Amino acid sequence: MKPTYFPGLLLGIVLLSATAVRADDGSAPTVGDNLRSAGTNISAAAVKIGTEIKAGAVTAAMEVKTGAVWVAGQVKTGAVKVATDVQDSTGIPLIKDRRTAPELLADAKKATDAHKYREALDTLDRLRHFKLTDEQQKEADQLKAQIHKAFVEGTPATTKPTEGGK
Repeated sequence: MKPTYFPGLLLGIVLLSATAVRADDGSAPTVGDNLRSAGTNISAAAVKIGTEIKAGAVTAAMEVKTGAVWVAGQVKTGAVKVATDVQDSTGIPLIKDRRTAPELLADAKKATDAHKYREALDTLDRLRHFKLTDEQQKEADQLKAQIHKAFVEGTPATTKPTEGGK
């Protein structure tokens, strides 16, 4: 094993870096003065290095966070596209609403009769995930026409919400 001179070299650098320090009374510095000064210099350097490391770590963390948010957005967009493609090609709804097309039509009719047109339109919109029979499509079209007419005529329910739908 080769001998190493690192500890002696480090002590020599510390002593040389502190040689300009003078004692308070103007006399030549003592070894203790030199060591205290070297300790102060090393401490200040360590604080500076620590601050730089922290700043670099914060910057790196922000870059990682930004990248992760972007990736999550891309994954979500892809998942929504796949789900929409599956719904459009199979007619099977992949949403939490498990009502059937006849149930949705009945709910849309109730909401329309109660002058809750926004709720009725939202319910009718969910029908796009279903393959409707001709009769169901006709009923949905009639409800949409009725809602459109109410908006055009400006019925009180379309201009100002009322309590209980009356």
